[in-house]
Amino acid sequence: DTWEHFSTVSMSSEDSLGTDFHEIAQLQQVVSSVEVTDDAGVVQRWYGPRVEIKVTEPDLYGITVSKDPSARYRYSLANSGLLDANVNDIYFDSVRGTYFVSYVNQGISEVNVTTKTWTSHTLVQGLPSNTIYSVTRADNGSGGTTLWAATQNGVARLSGTHWEAFGLSA
Repeated sequence: DTWEHFSTVSMSSEDSLGTDFHEIAQLQQVVSSVEVTDDAGVVQRWYGPRVEIKVTEPDLYGITVSKDPSARYRYSLANSGLLDANVNDIYFDSVRGTYFVSYVNQGISEVNVTTKTWTSHTLVQGLPSNTIYSVTRADNGSGGTTLWAATQNGVARLSGTHWEAFGLSA
């Protein structure tokens, strides 16, 4: 699925529910992943959550993005294409210019902040599992690079819009 639009909630003082950023940080104390990128001198830090409780308030949990001490944004289950409050990894792919968010059991979302789209990758797109540990890009030996995902059932490489799985042998 591709989400056509999402909005961010400014976390500089309070979110849309009137909850202070520091209160949210206390609720979401475990950070599973941090991805830091430099976009023309503006450093972005993406903090992926690990939530060990059932999420009952989708606005309170999600990825926090900080661009400087006064600009914080939240991609939540309610305002974006974020599929799960439990994130294993966040990876910025400089080749595609997108972020990949790896979930505990929902596959991967590719986030394009320019077009404001979240594209889901799951078993349907060829991943060997919806439990994704990490995503990275590696040299392919032919002068190019390949995007890889480490999953619970083996690795997969992205070929166009489909993943080619290299699963565990029986």
